[in-house]
Parts: sequence; structure tokens; C-alpha cells
Amino acid sequence: MSDKTPEPLSAGGAPSPAPEAAPLWSEPSESAAHRAMMAQPRKYLLCSAVCGLSCAFLYCDARAGINVPVFSLLFLACAIFCLQAMGIYSRARVLPPAAGILLLSLSTAMTANYSVQLINCTGIVLLTAMLLLRSFCQTGRWQFGKYFSAFFGLIFTALSRLPDPVRCLCTIRRADSEAGHGTGLHVLLGLAVSLPLAFVVVALLASADRVFGMLVERALYFDLSSGVVTIFEALWLFLLGFLGLFCALAGQAQSPVDSAVKATKRREPVTAITFVSVLAAIYIVFCSVQIICLFLRSGLPEGFTYAGYARQGFFQLLFVSLLNAALVVFCSWKFRPSRILRVMLTLVSACTYILIASSAYRMLMYVNVYGLTFLRILVLWFLGVLAILMSGIVVSLYRRGWNLFRFTCCVCLSLWLVFSFAKPDRIAARYNLLRFGMTDDIVCLTLYELSLDAVPVMAGCDYDGVYSEEWRGYLQYSVPRELDWHGVRGFNSAVWEAARAAENA
Repeated sequence: MSDKTPEPLSAGGAPSPAPEAAPLWSEPSESAAHRAMMAQPRKYLLCSAVCGLSCAFLYCDARAGINVPVFSLLFLACAIFCLQAMGIYSRARVLPPAAGILLLSLSTAMTANYSVQLINCTGIVLLTAMLLLRSFCQTGRWQFGKYFSAFFGLIFTALSRLPDPVRCLCTIRRADSEAGHGTGLHVLLGLAVSLPLAFVVVALLASADRVFGMLVERALYFDLSSGVVTIFEALWLFLLGFLGLFCALAGQAQSPVDSAVKATKRREPVTAITFVSVLAAIYIVFCSVQIICLFLRSGLPEGFTYAGYARQGFFQLLFVSLLNAALVVFCSWKFRPSRILRVMLTLVSACTYILIASSAYRMLMYVNVYGLTFLRILVLWFLGVLAILMSGIVVSLYRRGWNLFRFTCCVCLSLWLVFSFAKPDRIAARYNLLRFGMTDDIVCLTLYELSLDAVPVMAGCDYDGVYSEEWRGYLQYSVPRELDWHGVRGFNSAVWEAARAAENA
């Protein structure tokens, strides 16, 4: 029976030779990468165990900080080692997503904004999936739909390999027993049993003696007051790191996502030309109103202020801009090429630029009156990204073979890194301080809407107002306590800077 799964390529592009050692067990239609994995499963189990233990130790009862880039480095090192052992490692395919993962991890350790940290972690997960897909598949022609389905395929194939670690251990034990040298496996099993057992014993002893518990908490920064919850959290994180790496590799090695891109059946463009023409006519009238009333300020309806006018239509224009971008992509993908349709889509794209400019101008007018917040900076950043992405969409209308997905990933990742490293909360605090001074509203905004990233800007300013007690308590107690909560594993440079600024205030 022929192998339907394409053989993975080595770094030089040639098919990897089959390993000399016979696999401990084999399955029908398995690839060379899977045979290599099953021939020497000990190294893959060991790498997965290292990944699981580091995940449990670094993330259990810890906040986001230096633990994120440390774990990312360990995970990437284990993944690259496994890919090299399979003979499919390619530096050109692995390094771009790996660099993105490390930069996002470093950004997480340098900001105290939870929203930025959450988006960074989401990006790390997506880039990790992309790294695996690029290693096992030919992704050069993939677009949005193919990547979307491939991500789900990666998850399902990994879930299908959940029994593999147990099967590997049982097979290794049987092979060692037959060979008469099972010492190494027994040592590994002893370590595997001793680690969770030692954790349970330490947790119980720490709860029995407060002095011992304080020593453990200061050394490891674990909250042992809730020992059972901590134990289950550590076990869950270990399984997540262990099974996540091993099963993802085993799933892709055995059943990689099909690299072929199905041809899309395109429809008659007359339908698209009709409804796009109607929308283009509406947008031309609307954009004319925007240019006359908003940009040129020739007059607003009676009873409107510019701040109120700006707030009223911002989100509607943002939604329409997103709808137009999706519409242009859909029409160019689903309908046959047509010069008239291309012109109409270009006209809609030009009107979308005016809508984006109108949205940004409205937001800037609103910020001029009410100040900056994290969400308002995020919206302005998103509008800038959308404007750049629209240029890529227009290029895709006139240039066949343009990889819009790759362009979108590069633009979003690079501009998000600029946004996250810039610390938007600090930018907002500095703008508000220069624009309005140390007023009650600005202090309230800093206390309840901005993260600790804003503290170094605000801590040195004199303030004696309505929120003076809350502000002093925030600097004297809340900020130092946050630094203590982060501890060694979750050390965060932004929290440390805020604590030093609060101490010197």
C-alpha cells in the first residue's frame, strides 16, 4: 500500500532517509517523520517532560513576567530538537514564527497591561501552530481559509494522539525487559512519581508549619495556603505542556494537514458588479458629506457639538470599514476576474479610506476633549493597521499570486509589537498630564482604567484633590504589593519600574 502522506523534506529540500532503527511499533500509512519518532520515542518523551515540568514550575500560581520568555525559549528549543531528530527541520520555515513568539514573550514581560498580555499570549499560541504547520506542510500558497481549517486540523490530529505517550512507555518497558536493561526507564518513572509526590509532601508540611511554609513561599513564590488547588493547577499545567508538544508532533508526523489548496469555483461577476455599484454610489454620497461637514467644517446640524458628532458615528463607520474590507476580499476570491468589477472594488476601497480617515478624525476630536485611554489608543492603532491592510487588498486585485495572508500576518505582528513595546498606558498618561494637568478626572482615570505602566509618569506629580487618599494608598500599598505578588518567576520590568517610581514619589 502506497504512502499517501507526502514525505517531509529536510533543510536542504531532499527527502529524509528512513531511520535505521526499527520502530517499536508501526501503523499503516505512516510517514518517515512518524517512523523516526516511534523508533526512538525516549528523546521525544524527555523533551515533552521538560516542557511540561517547566510549564508547571513557571506558570503555576504565577503572574505574567519573565516566566513567559523563559518558557518560550525552552519550548522552542525542545520543538526544534524534535524536528531535527525527525529530519524535517528547516531554518527558513521555523525562524520567522519563532522570532515572533520570542518578541511577543518579551513584550509580555515588559508591560503590566493585562489586555496587551492576553493578546500577546493569543499571538504566541497562533504562531506556535503556524510553526508546526510550516514545518510539516507546504504553506506557500495558503490563504485565510486554508490556514483556518488547518488550525482546526492541527488540534484534532493532536487530540487523536493522546494515547501515544502511554503506548510509548509501555512499549519501551516491554523492549527493555526483553533486552534485560530497564534501569534508565525505572529511573525516569521514579522521577516522574517523585516530583508530584514531593510537591504534595512539601505542600502538606508547609501548611503544618508556618515558618517552613514562609521559607518555601519566599523561595518558590507558590501560594501554599490553598495546597490542593495549587497541586491540581501544577498537574494540569504539566499535562498541558507535556501532551501539547508530544501529541502535536505525533499528530502532524502521522497525519499532516493536506498541503493542497482546492481550486475555488468562481461565479459570474455581473451579480457582484450590481450590488457593489449600489454600495459605491451610497459611499460616494456619504463620503462627500464627510468631506464637507467634518473635514472642511462648513457646518453641523443644529444642536451638535464636534465632540458629540465625533462620538455618535465612530463605531458605525468602523464596522462599515471592516465590512468593506471583507467585501472586497470576498468578491475578488469568489467571482471571476472582471475589469469593471475590479474598478468598482477599487472605488469602494477608496471610499473605505475616507471612512477610516473620518473615524480617526472623530476619535482624535473626542480625545482632544476627554483625553486618552488604552482603548482609544488601541482603536487608533487598529484604524492605522486597517488602512495599511486595505492597500494590500487593493494590490491583490491587480496582482495575481499576491499572498494576502502573509502580508496581513507581517503587518499585524510588526505593528502590534510596536504598539505593545510602546506601552500605550504610559503614552495615555503622559498625554493627559500635558493636556489637562493633574486633575481629579486624570487621577481617577489612572487609578481605575490605566495599568501600572502609567505610574512612572504620574508618580512624581503633586496632587491634592478628591482622590488624594486613594492616590497615596495606590502608590504606597497597591503598587509594592503588586511587585511582591509577581515574585521571581513572574518578574515584570513594568511592575518593577512602577514600584521604584512609587517609592521615590
